[in-house]
Amino acid sequence: MSRIASKIMKAADIRQESGDRKGTHIFRHHLATKLLDNGVPRPIISNVIGHTSPKSLDKYLGSNFSHLKKCSISIEDFPVAEAVFEI
Repeated sequence: MSRIASKIMKAADIRQESGDRKGTHIFRHHLATKLLDNGVPRPIISNVIGHTSPKSLDKYLGSNFSHLKKCSISIEDFPVAEAVFEI
């Protein structure tokens, strides 16, 4: 599966930069993130993706959007021209 996914991603020129997650690893990362977003406990996520320790999930869950969102700050106190938001 990993080789097939890697070949497809390479042929489509998807995620080919150094450091990009490639192959089936990206699917494991996505699954772990979605499970966490849905309130699944870390030990269960760890077991589902085949890790022996819930601590090993840190690299998978470090960029979890819902947790990063909690760290964001509001920009409503900063004046922003309306043109900034025009597409």
